Amino acid sequence: MIYSSLIELVSVHAKKTAFAFIFAIFGLALVSDPLLAASGNSFPGAPPVVTSAYFSLPANPAPGSSVGTITATVSPTSWSLSGAGSQYFVITVGSKGWGVVTVGASSPPSGSYNLIATATNKWGSGSGTLGITVAAPAINGACGPANGQSLSSAPTTGLCSAGTASSVSGSGPWTWTCAGSGGGTTASCSASLQSSSGSPRSYSATTWSNYPQDPNYFPTVLWLQDLRTTIPGYSSFLAAMKGTGMNTLLDLNGYTGGLWWPSSFGVDNTGFFAQIAAAGVYLIPQVNSATNLPSCIGGCIGNLSPNNTDVNSVASYQALIAKTGLKSTIIGYVMADEPQTGSCTRWPLSGIPTEVAIYKSYDSTRPFLLNSMDYIFNSGWCPGTVNQDYMKATPIGSMDSYPLINPWTTSNAAGTGTPVDSLWIQGWSVAQMVSQRPAGAPFWAFVDSGSDALGFGGSGNGFTCNTSTNTCTNGSWTIYQRAPANLVNAEVWMSIINGAVGIEYFCEDTTASFAYCMGQGGSAGALAAQANVTYINSNLKSFAPVLNSPTVGRCTMNTGMAYANYTTSCSNGILTITTGTSTVPASALVKSYGGATYLIAQPDRRGSAAFTFTLTGLAGKTAKVVYDSNSHYDSANTSLGSTFTLNSAAQFTDKFAANGDNYQVKIYQIQ
Repeated sequence: MIYSSLIELVSVHAKKTAFAFIFAIFGLALVSDPLLAASGNSFPGAPPVVTSAYFSLPANPAPGSSVGTITATVSPTSWSLSGAGSQYFVITVGSKGWGVVTVGASSPPSGSYNLIATATNKWGSGSGTLGITVAAPAINGACGPANGQSLSSAPTTGLCSAGTASSVSGSGPWTWTCAGSGGGTTASCSASLQSSSGSPRSYSATTWSNYPQDPNYFPTVLWLQDLRTTIPGYSSFLAAMKGTGMNTLLDLNGYTGGLWWPSSFGVDNTGFFAQIAAAGVYLIPQVNSATNLPSCIGGCIGNLSPNNTDVNSVASYQALIAKTGLKSTIIGYVMADEPQTGSCTRWPLSGIPTEVAIYKSYDSTRPFLLNSMDYIFNSGWCPGTVNQDYMKATPIGSMDSYPLINPWTTSNAAGTGTPVDSLWIQGWSVAQMVSQRPAGAPFWAFVDSGSDALGFGGSGNGFTCNTSTNTCTNGSWTIYQRAPANLVNAEVWMSIINGAVGIEYFCEDTTASFAYCMGQGGSAGALAAQANVTYINSNLKSFAPVLNSPTVGRCTMNTGMAYANYTTSCSNGILTITTGTSTVPASALVKSYGGATYLIAQPDRRGSAAFTFTLTGLAGKTAKVVYDSNSHYDSANTSLGSTFTLNSAAQFTDKFAANGDNYQVKIYQIQ
């Protein structure tokens, strides 16, 4: 007999495998006659087969993945596939004789396949068309090598490593996208405008040939020391400097013939210069200090008459270099300190730009440094533009504020808690002074070192100090007498985030003269301060190549000098930050180094918050915590080694100070 031509198509639920394999039947056509029916010559019982069945597969289906099943009303004993592309698929006899179609040993390329499925039993065979479509793979857009670079003009090549590039927009920084295909994602990319000075090292390479060119040199500077000072545990003061990670001496106490060194023209009368060179420490001596010293009231405050003849002149130092051949030891000169002291006219400040020009004529191969008071928060000092004018003119700018122990800025600090929340002042002052300087011009910052800065907290404004509580008070106002270790570290990184490219330590203390933070005297406090600056400097040395690399983003949510002057977001370059806590703003710095991006971030007020970072062009990258200040100061709550995947919007979120660790610092490596 001839069996009826009932045709049946059965789909099989996709197996829940790691490939989330899904198939769909697009359509089928049923016929009412046996497929091989022909008058008088068909085999009785030959299994009829569906004439058209279509299956759609995802891109790159895994070998062994199920496609579907095909049946005939008369159970076949075998199935076979033929036609172009059949080698990628396997059809076998399944339950009830159904033809089970699976992907073969290798995944089929994308495209459409029209195969012939043939069912056979002892009476004969029947065939039908089996249509299979394999989707094209999704291609995610990916930024090319131009992404994250600091460039002098808009990029035209290297825009995308995958996907289709859009047009480049902007005038620096520049942005573009790399669009994916087949349902793939689109990457956002950017490049920053290279400043006229290029990377932080290029200013020294092109302007100061006798300034260190090594990208591993990040200045960790110690002010005005006497090399005869004894430090417990070290054979010499210079050995202690090396041991604590101090690599530069700013000014030098010569102790003979007055405070300043040297006391004879072109002569290393104390032997200090040879010792410094042998130790591999850099020196920045003061110019013209001896000439000015007798005429200074209340201490020498400035270079009243630049000259190239006295024992502390540039010519004297160059004569010393010529005699010894130690050209690389002296890397610059300091023009004394705090020109605002006493009077804005005694220097006078208005003459500093002219003085700088004179000094440059004496030696153009080394920079001159002039340290300033924090005129940002003490705007009454020297009104007008004299501060900004000399800050712009000085080759290396510098500032001291010591916000944690400063009795003069408590009304700005305000906030809650005791002592007052004042650390953020450092960041805002550094940022403002950096903004007043030529693009790329270096700026260094003095920081609290753990000393009392020669009793600074109790030096005025009605404050008195209590060593047993480590506080200085004036009515309801309270500040630290000596800055706590974790906040010294936070102040260092806050300075760097806001633009400082060198850190200066004021180690002086009423209990141990000039070297308290080096451990002088051996007290518990001095040794603790020494251990802390050693820890800080070791990290600065480790990250020096990163810190000396191009900046591709920097922003702060601070907006002014009042405690409540901040916003909840900020943006610059490839960086955008938002805070999840309206009372806890943030600041961050982004560097590009060695094919990776580094993000340095911290809160800008006390309190905990979750910060969301957007880094344009880095979608899909992984951010790994490679430094967490908690690892040292609160090891039970460190996030070191944690990773975050930047989402399709190039964002990730992380928590800061969640365990009361105010001003926590984290560094992420993103690649």
